[in-house]
Amino acid sequence: MNRPSAAAFAAATTFLTVVFSFVSPASAQTTQQNLPDRNAVIAIMRKAADYQLEQHRLQTVAVTTRKAAAATRPAAKPPATTRKLLTRRPVKPVPTPAAAPVHVETDNDWIRAAFFPGVMALHEVTKDSKYRDAAIAWGEQFKWTPPGDQRMADRLACGQTYCELFLLERDPRMLAPFRAAIDRMIATRQPGRAEWWWCDSLFMAPPALVRLSHATGDAKYTAFMNEMYWDAVDYLYDAEENLFFRDRTFFPMRETKNGEKIFWARGNGWVMGGLARVLQYLPTDDPHRPRFVKLQQDMSARLLDLQGGDGFWRASLLDPDEFPQPETSGTAFFCFAYAWGINNGTLDRQRYLPATMKAWHALVGKVAADGKLGHVQKVAAGPGEVKSEDTHEYAVGAFLLAGYEIVKLIDAR
Repeated sequence: MNRPSAAAFAAATTFLTVVFSFVSPASAQTTQQNLPDRNAVIAIMRKAADYQLEQHRLQTVAVTTRKAAAATRPAAKPPATTRKLLTRRPVKPVPTPAAAPVHVETDNDWIRAAFFPGVMALHEVTKDSKYRDAAIAWGEQFKWTPPGDQRMADRLACGQTYCELFLLERDPRMLAPFRAAIDRMIATRQPGRAEWWWCDSLFMAPPALVRLSHATGDAKYTAFMNEMYWDAVDYLYDAEENLFFRDRTFFPMRETKNGEKIFWARGNGWVMGGLARVLQYLPTDDPHRPRFVKLQQDMSARLLDLQGGDGFWRASLLDPDEFPQPETSGTAFFCFAYAWGINNGTLDRQRYLPATMKAWHALVGKVAADGKLGHVQKVAAGPGEVKSEDTHEYAVGAFLLAGYEIVKLIDAR
């Protein structure tokens, strides 16, 4: 089928933002001189975080109200005919369909756990205690214990924030349940591709494990992370495209309707964000560090070709026409990863700063006046439709992480 390639898509739209897209040293210097105002970046971060924290409060109130109402509601009496029959012989009740549960994120599973690293970053840049206090209250609410199946990477993502809070507060309660869960996992270890079989997991668990080593001084958690991580990479990574399949259902070959391999923007965003957050705490003398840096650099170079001229990456990376709407969650993770790489010397500033700033300005444009970040693809396991009104807190977390790194770019100017 004759249609523009992903690279052609990016090239065709570049003229819309040529100031940001041209990557010569001169234009990179211009972009550096036109970095956003520091106070404006912090203000938009606060607005997005405060909106999301208020949603948390409202959700908690709604759940509490429903539980209280259910507890005080009198039990319904059985129908008269049923009561009469029950006096004669047992009658098997007719099952009724269960009501669909109302999905409200009030727990410490991956969705909220992906938000709070951004809150911690906002606390670090503002020193406003309300953000630290919000994270502590979240940990206290669940007694610092990972939810559900404590082997699953999604359930371990909360450990990132728990470890960071421990480093601030030095309260051993913040670490003990998470550490115990990881110790059990190490004692009954399985291959990385069996435990971390979907690419999202490379954001959820690995950054928590390197933070646990940093917090405890025990290198075994980082060693375990390395063992698991690289087995998962060998399983999920396409070395030809320098991108990750979401999981095994996307290989050996699933195609978009236009005949392209399917690589999910947010899935690869999870990986890129996770790489930055692993490198943040991975010791400089760790023998695997050069491999992490190379993976970051290879993915970054490939993604540079796939960014749209408007600053966004589309949900389906190689086939932007399949879901052409702007998508903020993947874009926010890529923006964060690029900015982190520039700030920490793993990515070339002149090459990546224009794309980073183009992404940041695009993201800011999707924050509404009340602080709601729109154009977020809903919870999914691959590319899909995006609506302007859709939001979710994992995207806000990535936006806050990106904002923190943008502030550092400004401070280094």
